[in-house]
Amino acid sequence: YAQSCPFAFTDIDFGEISTATPTNLDTTGQFSASCTGAAGQVIKVCPVLGDGSGGAANPQPKHRRMKNGANALNFQLYSDAGRSVMWGGNGQQATPVVMVTPGQTVTRTVYARYFNSGSSGVSGLYTSQFSGQHVKVAYEYGTGNCVGKNGIDAVPQPSFMVQARRTTGCGVTVPTDMDFGETGMLNSQRDAEASIIVTCGLLDSFVFTVGLGNGENGTSATTRRMRLGSEYIGYGLYRDSSRVGVWGTGGGEVYTSGLATFLGGVWTIPVYGRVPAQPSPPPGQYTDNVVVTVTY
Repeated sequence: YAQSCPFAFTDIDFGEISTATPTNLDTTGQFSASCTGAAGQVIKVCPVLGDGSGGAANPQPKHRRMKNGANALNFQLYSDAGRSVMWGGNGQQATPVVMVTPGQTVTRTVYARYFNSGSSGVSGLYTSQFSGQHVKVAYEYGTGNCVGKNGIDAVPQPSFMVQARRTTGCGVTVPTDMDFGETGMLNSQRDAEASIIVTCGLLDSFVFTVGLGNGENGTSATTRRMRLGSEYIGYGLYRDSSRVGVWGTGGGEVYTSGLATFLGGVWTIPVYGRVPAQPSPPPGQYTDNVVVTVTY
């Protein structure tokens, strides 16, 4: 009784990626096999995957690639959740074995990982098509491994797409709050510093600006206040260590990057704070929250 096995792969979509994306971004797809055959038999299915239409980076099989014109994003497919065993075949890596009992449908997860490191390119849709010579499925009665199984060319093979949409984007983090420390009286100024970290695409070349809001208790960049109940402490945020350039949200109050020196990566920007001498309010912890806005 001859066996027959329709197969299918689902598409794998990493979604939108930018430098705000973690170094490694994981997602999954699925392979399924539905077989008919002699009762009491077990069918060994060997799904073999090539490089995909985007090709692979050297040395193989370190990375497969999604392409957008001449630009490439690196990814890899694995047969295990730990992403340590590459799903390959045709002389690359061991092809996973899928055992199917006739009359059943068996699924196998395809584990995928996008690598931010080493990827490059402009914004747009990146794809790698797995079809034709890049997808072959061998099957036969019996057990064992899939060594030497390169697929059955006469059987229509499933196809699927791996894709990601690269955006020209920036992310922003503030690793530590600005803390002016403890003091008994405010009869002299107190200074403090913090940092803003902006992360943008590695090959994105553009100017960005960083604006700081007025805080929850201020009406402008020059009237920021920390609050405790109905009491306040005035303070300022500045773009320079001399505390002259007030840092706000509009006009000349924002921080502006330079196109010639900023070609992507991580940008650490200091923020300089000052509490000027002023009447001392009742003791306690005074706080304020300031919104950081990156425009590009």
